[in-house]
Amino acid sequence: SDPKERPPSQDPSGPEQVGSRLKAEGSDMSGRTVWLARHGNRVDQVTDEWKTFATNRYDPDLSPIGMLQAMKLAKRLKREPEPINHLIASPFLRTLRTASFIAHDLGLPMDVESGVGEMRSREFFPDGDIVLPGNAARREVFPWINMGYDSQVTPVFPEEDAGPTSMIARVTRTMDALLKT
Repeated sequence: SDPKERPPSQDPSGPEQVGSRLKAEGSDMSGRTVWLARHGNRVDQVTDEWKTFATNRYDPDLSPIGMLQAMKLAKRLKREPEPINHLIASPFLRTLRTASFIAHDLGLPMDVESGVGEMRSREFFPDGDIVLPGNAARREVFPWINMGYDSQVTPVFPEEDAGPTSMIARVTRTMDALLKT
């Protein structure tokens, strides 16, 4: 068995350990709950062969265990007594795949938000900024994508002038904008 993939019984993101729940305390956000979840395990962390069938080498899908993690997350969130009203995912395939399980189980549309994606640096994208398929193309695979949603923040490439500081500032601006809506 590949040490990079754990069987579901040993998976650290089991049904009781998925996602993070934050209670909003600010005056403009009082009474709101925000769940944050990272995508499931990526296929590129499991095997190098994924590049032979990948359409974009900088946009890996989930591994089989990652799919199980995403399903567990969806089932866990479905059991929440407090309803979840919005689902936001970055435009990367692994996050859309993770969010699609939640969208399906909770009956929610997915808002694709570029501002919450990873750091756009030359280190991660040495060939230049990644070009991801648009929402219309992604919707063929993920029918839950909300075509009426416009991203709050668009990352600029390269995003490395201040190291991860610029990415953190971008994500903070995005979260502020999202929490005001």
